[in-house]
Amino acid sequence: MAEQQSPDILLWRHEKLVSFHSSLETGIRLRGNGTLNIIDWCDENGNPPPTWSELAGSVFVTFAPAFGETTPQVTDQVTLQVTPQVARVLEAASSACSFAELQAAAGLKDRVHEKIEQLGRLVFDESFQVEISKELQIASRTTKGVTVPFDSLSGGTREQLSLIFRLACSMIVAKDGGTPLILDDALGYTDPERLRLMGAVLAKAAKECQVVIFTCVPDRYNNVGQATVVSMR
Repeated sequence: MAEQQSPDILLWRHEKLVSFHSSLETGIRLRGNGTLNIIDWCDENGNPPPTWSELAGSVFVTFAPAFGETTPQVTDQVTLQVTPQVARVLEAASSACSFAELQAAAGLKDRVHEKIEQLGRLVFDESFQVEISKELQIASRTTKGVTVPFDSLSGGTREQLSLIFRLACSMIVAKDGGTPLILDDALGYTDPERLRLMGAVLAKAAKECQVVIFTCVPDRYNNVGQATVVSMR
C-alpha cells in the first residue's frame, strides 16, 4: 500500500519542483543570451526568421540577410560579368539535374572536402581524412588507416568535426562576400588538449572569414590568439 503523505509535504515538494524548473529555465536563457540577442536584432532589421537544426548534440542557428529594395542606379543595361564556374552552375541549375550534379558543377564538394582536411590535420594528424556524402555532410573520419562512421565517433569529436565543417564552408564563401560565422559557447564537449588545437583552427579560419563567438566561458578560447574581445555586461 502506498505511503500517505500530508498536504504540507506535497506542497513543499511542489515548491521545490517549481524552484528547480525556474532555475533551469533561467540557466538556459542566460547560456543562449548571445544568440537570442542576435535574433532580436535581426527581427528589428527585417531579416527573415532564423532556421534551427541539430547535429552531433549541438544546436545550429542559421541567419539569413535582409533583402532591401533594388538600388535605383541598377538598370537593365548593366552587363553581368560571370566567371566560368558561375556559368556552369547557372547552366546546371536551368536543367533537370540532381543536387549532387549541381554540387559537381559548382565544385563545392571538392572545395569543402579540401578545406575540412586542411583544418582537421591541425587537430588530429597528417593521416586525417573525411568522406563527404552526396548531401554534403561528413559521413566518416579516417586517421591512421582506421575509418569510423561519423555517428560512431565520440560526442567531442563530432562537435569538433561539425565546427571544422562550418569553418570550411565559411572560408569558401568568404571570397564571394560571405557572412560572419556566429558561434554560441561552442566546444563544450571538447577536452583541454583538443581545445588548444581547435584554437589554432579558429585562428587559421579567422584569417579568411569573420568568426564571432559568444561565450560565458572565455577561458575556453584562450588559444585562439589575437582576437577582439567585447564584454556584453
